[in-house]
Amino acid sequence: MSSQLILIVDGDSDSQERLIGLMRQEGYKAIAANEGWEGIRTARTGKPDLILVNTDSPDTDGMAFCQSIRFIPATETLPVICLSSNADELRIVDVLDAGADDYIVKPYSQRELLARIKAQLRRRAKSEPADNSLMFGDLVIDEERYEVRIEDETVAFTRKEFELLLLLAKNRGRVLSREFILNRIWGPDFLGETRTVDVHIRHLRRKLGQHADMVQSVRGIGYRFNQSK
Repeated sequence: MSSQLILIVDGDSDSQERLIGLMRQEGYKAIAANEGWEGIRTARTGKPDLILVNTDSPDTDGMAFCQSIRFIPATETLPVICLSSNADELRIVDVLDAGADDYIVKPYSQRELLARIKAQLRRRAKSEPADNSLMFGDLVIDEERYEVRIEDETVAFTRKEFELLLLLAKNRGRVLSREFILNRIWGPDFLGETRTVDVHIRHLRRKLGQHADMVQSVRGIGYRFNQSK
């Protein structure tokens, strides 16, 4: 029996019960919340390994939920999978940019959902804290704390923004293609487009402020971290 705990945030009682049953059938533990804010409180206290959130619920906004999860230290690294009947591409990009790790459009098969869950849990299990921070002048990337500090001030990054910056910094001087970045940060099961990377790069540069030019665009290929700054 798996000790991994799945939090299901779903205001539809029938859907919630089906998901709880499926999780337990697959050997996971499961807890539930009925709407967004209740889900955030439960995530802080219940310490789940992954969150499934039904963004079709009228009291659960996917973007607000993900942003809140990412800015709470106790939950900022939790994998979040959004389930929605909204297949609009811009909406999907917005929710992913807000901090979701995956977005599954309804109707979906149980097999697909379980595969996405397993992929996110594998990625989380492989995450190991770093022994040392990366330092570039007054820019500090602290992998162990999942923090970015500039002039000793902590700058708030979403989980994906942090992982993207860390990947670029660890490969400083090397050009990373958008496809490589998608595979490493979002995983091989991610079905979105490469412009997801561009959106995150824009936000990352804005937050880096005076250090924004450390992240360089390489036309037609991708991005690299400029170690000479």
